[in-house]
Amino acid sequence: MHKQIPYTKWSPAQNTTLFFPLHAIHALTQSEREHLASMAMLPHMLSAEQTGFIDTETKSLSMAGGEFCLNATRAFGAHLHRLAEKTENRMDVTVTVSGWPTPIRLVSQGFEPTWLGAAQHPHPPAAAAPLCFSSRRAKVSHRRRANSISVGLKRT
Repeated sequence: MHKQIPYTKWSPAQNTTLFFPLHAIHALTQSEREHLASMAMLPHMLSAEQTGFIDTETKSLSMAGGEFCLNATRAFGAHLHRLAEKTENRMDVTVTVSGWPTPIRLVSQGFEPTWLGAAQHPHPPAAAAPLCFSSRRAKVSHRRRANSISVGLKRT
């Protein structure tokens, strides 16, 4: 079975990220989502370093591996800014992200194709594993390409 699945491709601080909307993949099993993510990231497909599944209504991002990624989080803020079609160059939004225990406030500045994204978040609880990332602002770029991918999904 082949299914057309929409996506967007982002480059937050040169960390190429694919976003697939949850509404387009809600019927897929977890193993099919994993297959989609791994196939889409291949160099001869869409060529990316990571994949996330997004819900723009609930403002949530779930990375394919369940991890927290600050660069992908910043890109999600830019994606929401782009969808809002704001005429101002700044947008503040609070999102939830896999691998992080509390909501994160994002500030996005700019216009397509480039935004500056910053995340404001409390430090994780002391029991959490150490994380290493920069909370400084980073350049986020949207890459225009085809807007869907056809992936063969094998039902088990």
